[in-house]
Amino acid sequence: MSIDSIILTDIIISQKEVKDFLKKANLNLKGKLIGLFDKEKIIGAGSLYTNYFHPYRDYINVYIDEDYRNMGLGRILLKALKEKSDKKRFQVMCSSEKKGLIQFLIKEGFTLIRRSYSFDLKKESQNMFLSKESSNEFKNMQIKSLIKLNAAEKENFKNIFYFNYADTHKNINPLNADISIKEFSKELLADCDKEKSSCLVFNNGILAYMIVYMEDFPEIGYLGGKTIEDIGIYLNYFQVIINNLLTYYEQICFEIDDTDYYAFPLINALEIDSKESYNTYVLD
Repeated sequence: MSIDSIILTDIIISQKEVKDFLKKANLNLKGKLIGLFDKEKIIGAGSLYTNYFHPYRDYINVYIDEDYRNMGLGRILLKALKEKSDKKRFQVMCSSEKKGLIQFLIKEGFTLIRRSYSFDLKKESQNMFLSKESSNEFKNMQIKSLIKLNAAEKENFKNIFYFNYADTHKNINPLNADISIKEFSKELLADCDKEKSSCLVFNNGILAYMIVYMEDFPEIGYLGGKTIEDIGIYLNYFQVIINNLLTYYEQICFEIDDTDYYAFPLINALEIDSKESYNTYVLD
């Protein structure tokens, strides 16, 4: 066995065997790519790329063919990728089901910093969760879809949305400091359903929001609020939106991070027992 580490150029990637291998490895092809070859056969590949929104770490992925695992090749590939990095700070996201990869990452010094839980709520869950009582404060508030917000309310919402996003990502891979609130909002809200997405409003001020995206079913993309002390009121609001959506759709899709102090309480309120997650590991 003769193992070579090779930078994957467009010419190499165009080869059918390499192209098929990269598809199976599910790597991001936009950054730097390195392949491991046993003579002419590709047996491993890794990618190193930067996310414009979160540019302070390099996102790194490593994949080794099953027949060549537990031979130290992952370490060889990881070392080659590290040498190509300018930042020398790394981030990996993978399913919690990938026990072998997780053991490898921990052994190489990576630390678990976030868990992201994906789950669905079915129609039969309607009216079966959260508090059955609404606070008096909540009863005096108004729910408005994004398209019905006035100019001042829109700006207020975008400011709160931007701050919450930046704050919940600052200890993982901070939001690009050069991205303005306008650019941020344009990017993240471009594909949302502005009829189904809404804000909780009181005295023309935004208290909370829930951003909904539509594919086959509604997906709750982002939710948040103005002050964490009022999370009880916000949960009443989230409940109303969820129940309204379940009136018209068979299920709703969620992805919630345990670092999001507005979204994560919803998992407890919904009594969700989601053992599977997507874990984020970092290395400095």
